[in-house]
Amino acid sequence: MNGIISVLTSILAMSLSFIFTNDFIHLTVIYFATFFIAYCWFWPEFFKTIKKTESNGNC
Repeated sequence: MNGIISVLTSILAMSLSFIFTNDFIHLTVIYFATFFIAYCWFWPEFFKTIKKTESNGNC
């Protein structure tokens, strides 16, 4: 779920950034920066989900 949210956020940011630039290198940098920020933003929730799964014995 964490990865999916990060990718969707990055795609949204990349789509919006087409308004400002058509340079592929800038778009790639924006994409990966947004992906990294989104991944860090959703990381605690992702970690809690993993911990919950371990405590339930589903691993």
